[in-house]
Amino acid sequence: MIATLAIIFCMSPVIAQDEEENDGIAQIVLITPKEGHSKDLEEAITAYHKFMARKEGAWRYQWYSIITGPDTGKYIARSGSHNWEDFDAKHDWDEEAGAKFASGVQPL
Repeated sequence: MIATLAIIFCMSPVIAQDEEENDGIAQIVLITPKEGHSKDLEEAITAYHKFMARKEGAWRYQWYSIITGPDTGKYIARSGSHNWEDFDAKHDWDEEAGAKFASGVQPL
């Protein structure tokens, strides 16, 4: 019991620090694939995120597939734990990433 409390006590500053580093702001996007392109869209999104994984400062998204209700077949992408400054950040790879998204993912 004492060991468990010691571990929790030691981790508290780490947890508090993580909470201070961001404002807890998230970006959520609803994505509707073109008819018959769901598999192609998933492959394009996967390829895009593999490309972005090497970019310093790139956002990380969790993807969800909607399987019930009126939005069945659509996707939700969520990137969280941001500060307001994250939305204004500029990177040397922004143009390249935008072009890759526009050519590979957006058409689907």
